[in-house]
Amino acid sequence: MIRNLDTSVRDIVDIRIVTDSKAWQRDGHTSRFPDELHGIKVVDWSEVADDPAADTTRVYFLANNDKHVFAHRLLARQSAEAVGRIICVLHDPSMFMVHEHMLRTGEPEFSLEAVSGVMRSQLGHSASSVVRGYVNGWLPEAIPFGVHCMGNALAKADEIWTHSVYGANRVLYENDFSNARCQAIRVCAHPREKHDHDPAGTSPSKRTGNSFNIGVFGWVTPPKRVASVLKGVTLALDRMNAKERARVKLRIVGKRPPVPDYDVVEMAERLGLRDHVEFVDYPPQDEFERYIRESDLIFNLRYPSCGETSGTLVSAQTHNIRVVASRYQAFREATGIWRFINVAEPYETWDIADAVVDALREPATAVETAVASVAPIETLLARLVRADSQETL
Repeated sequence: MIRNLDTSVRDIVDIRIVTDSKAWQRDGHTSRFPDELHGIKVVDWSEVADDPAADTTRVYFLANNDKHVFAHRLLARQSAEAVGRIICVLHDPSMFMVHEHMLRTGEPEFSLEAVSGVMRSQLGHSASSVVRGYVNGWLPEAIPFGVHCMGNALAKADEIWTHSVYGANRVLYENDFSNARCQAIRVCAHPREKHDHDPAGTSPSKRTGNSFNIGVFGWVTPPKRVASVLKGVTLALDRMNAKERARVKLRIVGKRPPVPDYDVVEMAERLGLRDHVEFVDYPPQDEFERYIRESDLIFNLRYPSCGETSGTLVSAQTHNIRVVASRYQAFREATGIWRFINVAEPYETWDIADAVVDALREPATAVETAVASVAPIETLLARLVRADSQETL
């Protein structure tokens, strides 16, 4: 997004990227925490005031993982009367998982009452009962995928941006706006890669035909259906001859949770996939992009949530790669998806196996990818800046 932001915008505003330097350390980086990214200053969130100044636009990027805990905490600290302009960009309105994580780990801004408070715009007086019920194991695992935590965003942001029309409608029609500061909901597309990192335009596997590379990118968690991909690939291999099986390589790129929470490595061993699967936790950006380019097929799956789409889906489309996505909600708004599959077992596993076999045996053809009709997020940010060149973003 920063790389794509119009350079003319940088000439008229003072831009700061606010992040969490401790997350850098937790990920095991030995290098010095960067003080700039693509020429824009990077500061730790501890250096930022709780409330932005009157001439400042603050943009909170809120997602459902531990990298974004600091952003949720900073938003919780901010006053509802802050005089700056406030925008909340939601990866997914259903953010109960990260709030419940903060409750369990004792983050000071997220007591039982605080977590209940951010849910009341959707659940009213039942919010406290839902929080207690889930924490105590009385409620089903589906709860995190439908429960919003919009209280702080509605009370403290002037605008809420989502990545899908579906997500915007869920925010609008499932929450009480009677006391909301929020006056607008906008839909913005994920940034599109504008730089050609692969002049040949095709991956090595497509040029040589030696292997058939399957990619799964993102957090290795149950909602991302990694276990289903492993089981589906196993079924697919059973339907192939020896020569076809030798070509299949599955690369799973993304942070894995602590064992035994979700031990996909053990599952791969148990399924006999040792010679076919590779796990990569945190590759450098250029290596990550290379892995995407080298893929012949990418699984971009998700347990039904409230409107999450995916930046890795956009990256795959940029490189003209076949993408398989879950048949639900926001993914149905995406363009250029090769195949949709079910999200219920056992149909999901069967569909994954069918997709692997069909993609391996069908000649690769161009994937028609239409540009999203909604403006990318950097375009909306640029419009805000140009509307008032005196403001700081």
